[in-house]
Amino acid sequence: LAISFSSPDFIGHQFGPHSREAQDIYLRLDLTIAKLLNFLDETVGKNQYLVFLTADHGAAHAPSFLKANKMGADYWNSAQMLYQIEKRLSEEFGTGSYIESYSNDQFYLNNALLSRKQIDRNEVNEIIIEEALAVEGVAKVIPTNVFINGNFQDPILKNLQMGCSQKLSGDLVLILEPGWITYGPRGTTHGSAYPYDTHVPFVLFGSGVSHGTSSERTEIIDIAPTVCSLLGIQMPNACIGRNLETTMQQ
Repeated sequence: LAISFSSPDFIGHQFGPHSREAQDIYLRLDLTIAKLLNFLDETVGKNQYLVFLTADHGAAHAPSFLKANKMGADYWNSAQMLYQIEKRLSEEFGTGSYIESYSNDQFYLNNALLSRKQIDRNEVNEIIIEEALAVEGVAKVIPTNVFINGNFQDPILKNLQMGCSQKLSGDLVLILEPGWITYGPRGTTHGSAYPYDTHVPFVLFGSGVSHGTSSERTEIIDIAPTVCSLLGIQMPNACIGRNLETTMQQ
């Protein structure tokens, strides 16, 4: 049985994780979970069920909150950057729409136009990178083929590489500075490779689970093999995660 509690997501986007509204919704969520666990105790029996709790993403602090505490952050809009890039590319290669789309911090080039004009894509990439890095809030701009062919130790770049698709990703990926988000003019969002967006809870409770906590790094893919092991059932065919039972007993 899978249950989604969506109110924290909605409230978090609107007001940010440090808002009174977020505090209020988590107090209410705690009461709701208590009601669910009490129901399971009464109808299924204590220690006769297994529950795990996690989330699909974290969230950035609202930039307005960070700025109020004198930390570097802000709301960011791509419109002026895209205008300047198109202007520069038109000056270099003639009038045209060289960026077909900009979505999820990725540039999708108009490859048909580049082929027709016989323009070197590497030259286009260099101009986009130069213009984008001149904009406040932009940390890096990396061609997607670097992620496809590279091997990274940097955890941020490694996260981005894991989300890269040869078929679906853009031609270049833009990385904002920590705390900068494409949102606004208030509230917050997620979607970056930074820890505040990727760090989520994993809580296990019930049959076969010992008391304790662990600070060892775990991954979402570790949930399925751990739950299957505790239930004594076969892991999914494509499962590649670790069983965390040993970690939990520390």
